[in-house]
Amino acid sequence: MIFQDYMYIQILFFILALLFIGREVWKTRSYPEKQDKTHLYITQLVLVIGIIVRLYNLDYMDGANLDEAMAGYEAWCLGNFGIDSHMTSFPVYMKVWGSGMSALYIYMAAPFVKLFGLSEGVFRLPMSLLGSFAILFFYWVLRKTQKDTLLTATMTCILAICPWHIMKSRYGLDAMVAPDLILIGVCFIILACYLTVNWQRCTAYILGFGILALSAYGYAVSWVVLPVLVVALFIYLLKKKLITTKQIAGSIGVMLLIAWPLIYFAGVMYLGFGEVKVGAMTIPQLEFNRADDTGTFILSSNNILNEIKISIPVIAKLILLGTDGISNEIAIPYFGVFYNVISLPLLGYGIWYFFRSKDRSNSEDILFIMLASASVLLILIGASLVHWNLLWLPFSIFSGYGIYYFTKSFSPAKGLFLSTFSILFLLFLLAYFNAKTFKPGFTYYSHMIKQSVLFVRDKDFDKIYYPRDIVHSTVLFFDPVDPYTFAKTVKKTGESIQIADSYANVEFGLPEQIIPQKNTAYVVSNAMVGNINLEGFNVDRNAYYTILWNKD
Repeated sequence: MIFQDYMYIQILFFILALLFIGREVWKTRSYPEKQDKTHLYITQLVLVIGIIVRLYNLDYMDGANLDEAMAGYEAWCLGNFGIDSHMTSFPVYMKVWGSGMSALYIYMAAPFVKLFGLSEGVFRLPMSLLGSFAILFFYWVLRKTQKDTLLTATMTCILAICPWHIMKSRYGLDAMVAPDLILIGVCFIILACYLTVNWQRCTAYILGFGILALSAYGYAVSWVVLPVLVVALFIYLLKKKLITTKQIAGSIGVMLLIAWPLIYFAGVMYLGFGEVKVGAMTIPQLEFNRADDTGTFILSSNNILNEIKISIPVIAKLILLGTDGISNEIAIPYFGVFYNVISLPLLGYGIWYFFRSKDRSNSEDILFIMLASASVLLILIGASLVHWNLLWLPFSIFSGYGIYYFTKSFSPAKGLFLSTFSILFLLFLLAYFNAKTFKPGFTYYSHMIKQSVLFVRDKDFDKIYYPRDIVHSTVLFFDPVDPYTFAKTVKKTGESIQIADSYANVEFGLPEQIIPQKNTAYVVSNAMVGNINLEGFNVDRNAYYTILWNKD
């Protein structure tokens, strides 16, 4: 790992986190019961470890996923030029492939990309900071609102060592920003329930519901969950007399103020509204309507039963292995989302005991509302690790809830759970930080072509040919061109996913004859080199590709 300038941000965050945890350790000393101290000390240690593994060496895994690379290029365009790759000024939803991409994470990353340049570590930095903050804030809210330190410990620790949350916090996929924001928003609402000063409670509600509205910019699938979540929360809070009608009105007003551009964008997609520009902001018209994407929205299909049938094997993989066999960047088989094989029974036990319990706290009720609201994804959205990402945090939290009730009934099980999950966590880290795990073919990572792109970037070629199977987002990530040039010169094929055939001086697809031409470079797979006459070429060979260009 080479030290880079963006790591100063990580160091600053880590110092602040240590100061916060140190303060918590100091406060823990005042607890009269030794058992309570033990619960919190263990939790605070796990938090430190959880933050370290979320921040450490973000350049690993080397290379960028195709969507991650495209989002990184869009962040570079917005940060440096104020427009995206389609020359759209500050869009509320990105056009990217033609079928769109959530914009929020791209805007979060743009200032860092502007400041430090575009690289894997820089683009993943905001996600790692958000994931680390989410587990800290979740712990703090539980400690402020729960007297039972064991409940705080089990819920926080299981989230801090959750494989899916660690991996997604180290990965710049746009959809992965929504789960943390929803958790943070829900935590503010939990906090509001326990605040007695009116202005503090109002502020917490406005922040909570405002962040929930903001999370809608993080992933389109959240549009299915958020209305259910918000309505359920309002009903619960009114029933418990924890919120006033004025506070509801204020919260709704803030949500509408934040979300109205996205509401209009939904009208563009579903109701035929036209593209509109408000100041520098653009509410765009996509080239492909995502409302027609039956792979995501089951109700869009003409054969809903067939879509459900197709989902069954994917669901089985998700439940048993904790992965869908596609999104390997955010889940490793067998460790899965939250150590599925072991945690699923605990999740079921936690939900069962939740309904049995007669003295539940407001915190527990609101977290269950979060779980129940996310469960609508099981019915309406096609099964995949990414599509169902709003389920995984409440699933993890309620598996911790199951551990809590099990150990509360049978205290000796504490040591068993502590040792079991410690071993699983260690094995997960050994697997995740083993480069052999992410061998070519296991992920869509672009590290195989990265060295070649960087090599030709530093030359002054008039024409560069890449193999047809190289996708333009990968090349743009490592060698970005200004969006004006890209938009004016790009030639694309495809509808829902538009792939560039060429742009600027880059061509995808090798010519039939590879011969020396002035100021022209060919990037070819090493397997092809034996079939090419190398006379007249300069040659640079790396592990996967060879660059050929004419001798002067």
